[in-house]
Amino acid sequence: MGAEMSGLSGLGPGDEGQAYTEGRQDWLSTFHLRLPQPDGPVKEALAGDVDAIRARLDEGLGVGELHEWAGMPRVGWRVPLLLAAAEAGHVALVDLLLERGADPNQFCTRDQFALYGVAMVANAARNNPRMSDAYLAICSKLLDAGANIDLQTGPEHNMNNMETALNVAAASGSLAVVKFLIARGADLDLPNTVGGTPFYLACQTGRLDCVRALADAGADINQGRTDASPVGNSTPLFMAAMSGHKPVCKTLLELGAASRGRG
Repeated sequence: MGAEMSGLSGLGPGDEGQAYTEGRQDWLSTFHLRLPQPDGPVKEALAGDVDAIRARLDEGLGVGELHEWAGMPRVGWRVPLLLAAAEAGHVALVDLLLERGADPNQFCTRDQFALYGVAMVANAARNNPRMSDAYLAICSKLLDAGANIDLQTGPEHNMNNMETALNVAAASGSLAVVKFLIARGADLDLPNTVGGTPFYLACQTGRLDCVRALADAGADINQGRTDASPVGNSTPLFMAAMSGHKPVCKTLLELGAASRGRG
C-alpha cells in the first residue's frame, strides 16, 4: 500500500467516526434518507467502540452473531459486526474482530458482506484522505484474512443482483477501491445476473475515472448485458450514450468500442 496508507497511525476512533458520519450522510442524501439509529452492538460497531465490543466478546458474544440494524437504510436487516465496522471505516475494530475469528465472507440477512460494504460507501470519503486510507486498509485486511475478492451478493434480493465489490465500487465511483481491487487481482469481467460487468456499470453511471482505470487494466470494453430486458444485449457504449454520459462516450469511441451487442 505504501504511500496510500500514510497517516493511518494517527487515525483515531473520533476522527474515523466524524469522517464516517459526514461521508455516510453524503451517501445517504442521494436516497433522501436520514442517518441510521441502531442500538446495542451495531451502534458500538458503527462508533468504533473497540473497548465495548471487546468486553462483549469477552463476556461470550459470538463474533459471527447477526445483530439488528434498527434504522435507515437497513430497517429489519441483521448484520455481522464486521460488516458494520468495515463500512464505518474503523480499522482497529476490524482488526479486533478478525483476530477473534470473524469470517470476512459472512453475509448479512440481505446477502451483503464486509468488502462489498466498504466498496459501496468509500466514494463518500473521496475528499477525506484519512478516511480513504482507512477504507483501503480495511480492504487489505479483509483480503489478507481470506476474503474472496470476487464474492458476489446473493441472488435473492433484486437490489443486489449478484454484485462483486468491484462492481459496486465501479458503479459508485470509488476510484481508489477500484484501483486497489484491480491490483489485488479482482476479476475485471465478472458479470452480475443481468450481465453487467464493472466496466459496463462504470459506463452506465458515468464514472469516467473508473472507466479509464478498468480499460487500462484490460477489461473487456464491449461486454454488455445479456438479459431479455429492453436494454438486453446493450454494449457499454450504448448504455453510456443512452444515459447521457458524453465524456464516457468520447473515451469509449477513442478506445474503439462497439456500439452494437455481440450475436
